[in-house]
Amino acid sequence: MILTMGRYNPVDAAYTGQASGDAAILAVRIIVPFLVLAAAGALTFWLVASRPVAKPQDPQEKVWTLSAAPVQRVSLTPKIEVFGEIVAGSSVDLRPLVAGRVVEVGPALIEGGVVRQGDLLVQIDRFEYDAIVQERGAALAEIRARLDQTRAELQAERALVGTAEQQVLLRQKDFKRRADLFQRGTGTQKSVDDAELAVNEALQQLTQRRQTVARLEAQSRQQQAQIQQADVALLRATRDLQNTRLTAPFDGYILDASAAVGRIMSTNDPVGRIVDAGSLEARFQLTDSDYARLLGSQEGVLDRLTEVTWQIGDTTLSFDARIRRIGAEIDAASGGVFLFARLKKAGLDIPVRPGAFVKIAVPDRRYDDIIRLPAGAVEGGNAVYTIVDGRLQRTRISILRRFGGDVLILPDQPGALPDGVQVVTRRFPEIGPGLKVEVR
Repeated sequence: MILTMGRYNPVDAAYTGQASGDAAILAVRIIVPFLVLAAAGALTFWLVASRPVAKPQDPQEKVWTLSAAPVQRVSLTPKIEVFGEIVAGSSVDLRPLVAGRVVEVGPALIEGGVVRQGDLLVQIDRFEYDAIVQERGAALAEIRARLDQTRAELQAERALVGTAEQQVLLRQKDFKRRADLFQRGTGTQKSVDDAELAVNEALQQLTQRRQTVARLEAQSRQQQAQIQQADVALLRATRDLQNTRLTAPFDGYILDASAAVGRIMSTNDPVGRIVDAGSLEARFQLTDSDYARLLGSQEGVLDRLTEVTWQIGDTTLSFDARIRRIGAEIDAASGGVFLFARLKKAGLDIPVRPGAFVKIAVPDRRYDDIIRLPAGAVEGGNAVYTIVDGRLQRTRISILRRFGGDVLILPDQPGALPDGVQVVTRRFPEIGPGLKVEVR
């Protein structure tokens, strides 16, 4: 744009006014943003200057809330609870005592049958054994009769020996008298010889009688021995006859019954098996540490009273038992020891049977003047935290026994855990000595 000085031109004047207006608009457009920015800066400054100032507070120590229980020294006998099974302390495989045909079977000779001592199990045919008994009896009677005859002959022969001895004495006297007469010249030599011959005949007859007596005595002893043999044979035959009736040796339960009427059975054929109801036992295993404690206690292991519990459905049955024996071997895999506790009131009246899964509670050794705490109170297996003046203090302890969710402990230093001091029963990750705590 060119301005001409000294001359007025209306066209130029109009153009000049329009140019001035555009410049003003441009100036406004430039100044307004700066004004806005200035106002915003002033507002920001005012807000920062007028903001509330937070005064710093002194740091406060955190108080941890926890559970604790007072120390109480007690005396108790904990129980060792293990699982086991009911077994038969005594069982017998039944077989016929004599061979023969079965003519009768007892009604209880079935699987699971209950029998009393003396109940019939199997009856073998008696005919042959009855005949043998009669034969043995007749043979014994015959031998006894022969013995009576021999004794009568022996008695007679002994009497004849006495007579023969008297004859010898008489003949000897007659010989002596004739010999004296012959020496005085009043007798003959033939008379003396006849008397001497008579003496010899009497002595010979006496010797024969004595031999007969000796033979009859030997025969009598032989017949007495035969009587003993025949008597034993009769007893054996009588027992075989009685053994045709197989009966239950004790009260019990029948297993594996296999006899039937009409079956020919030998003494090796099984009839069944009977479990003694009066000798049921609970078989269970203790760890080597539990067994060692019982073994070292004053009561020992054997004859220790235990409680056997059988859970059947919603019903719980308990039985008293005593440990009667220790297993012959130690389990090589676990190192445990098997024990057998005999049920005190075992018999046909109780419902438990061999094979039942049971729980056994065995009284442990007695602990006196010890501290019982929850297992969660122990840290690292050798320490607990006590609360002294509101702060935690670590105390070293020794664990005597664990059972269930509790432990029995004693402090390593005497007097470190006096009665009444609070012990933390539940630890937390941040626990440590010196923390300020509050018992809830």
